[in-house]
Parts: sequence; C-alpha cells; structure tokens
Amino acid sequence: MVQLVELGLIEDFADLFTLTRDQILSLERMGERSTDTLLVALLGRLTGERGVDVPNPVVV
Repeated sequence: MVQLVELGLIEDFADLFTLTRDQILSLERMGERSTDTLLVALLGRLTGERGVDVPNPVVV
C-alpha cells in the first residue's frame, strides 16, 4: 500500500480499482501470480461476486 501511495498510483482505497496489471507488476515483490491474484480479488469486489477463488490472497 505504501508503494502505491508513494508512487502516486493511488490516493485512497477507491483508486485500487483503477490500477492496471502493468502498474501492479511494476511494484517491488509483485510477480505475475501475485498481481493476477490481486486483480481477481479486486474484480470480485468490484462486481460484487462472492466466492471468488483466491488461493493466496495478496496483502499490499
């Protein structure tokens, strides 16, 4: 989360839903799998889907 704010990618939590895959991949310690897991979780929240399978939740 700190990286996102420091890089100016987000100002508040709502901005998480505007992040692109490339922006997330550019963060330290965010590989393809972690990025995809985060995007699936965000999409589930955005669409209101329950039960989205996120095997390894990512803490940003």
